[in-house]
Amino acid sequence: MKINFYNQKGSLLLEILLAVAVGAIIIGAVSGLVYVSLKSGQISGQKSAAVFLAEEGMEATQSISEADWHSIYLPPDGAGDPDAGKGDANPYYIYKNGFFWALGKVTLGDEGDIPIDGIIYTRKIYIENVTRDKTGERQICDGVGICAEEVNDPSTQKIKVAVSKIGGADVVLEEYLTRWKNNTFSQSDWSGGEGQTDFIDSSKYYDENGNIDNTSIPGSIKLKQ
Repeated sequence: MKINFYNQKGSLLLEILLAVAVGAIIIGAVSGLVYVSLKSGQISGQKSAAVFLAEEGMEATQSISEADWHSIYLPPDGAGDPDAGKGDANPYYIYKNGFFWALGKVTLGDEGDIPIDGIIYTRKIYIENVTRDKTGERQICDGVGICAEEVNDPSTQKIKVAVSKIGGADVVLEEYLTRWKNNTFSQSDWSGGEGQTDFIDSSKYYDENGNIDNTSIPGSIKLKQ
């Protein structure tokens, strides 16, 4: 009986050891699954944040173009270079100027940095001139602003918004913006504008006086007999 007691005790100890080993394996497997799940959720959240920033950047750039097309065509403030100020070598960033979005030139390199939940995302805006061939199809400049003048389309610009973070893939959105909501020219009188000729009298806005008498009552025009 004494020998049997020790045998039972040894068997019980072995079962305990096996149970502990199995438990450790299960806990390790579950911990691995939890880690993978948390990591996957973290990556998914960071991806969603990058997509949101890219979409916000595109919408803000479109808003800027609708308010003042020249801020896009002559970046960043309507007084820039329409050719040399564009392409991948000339990134811009967006910022709030009061209640409105505005465009700024990236000069220090970190103007487009945005911190979210301890992660630094970098958002940059790129602008490209657009030309059209004889059929009206769009063409993109070669990246340094050199376009055929006869087919250049100053009312269309290609916008690229790129969002990146360290250790993550870039999110890039591209879209063509047009100035269809903007007036290209407003003629309030006959004193100027494309196609106008010189005036013999700038205060009366006509370019010839054949058979016209402009020396009579002010405000009236009388044809000579």
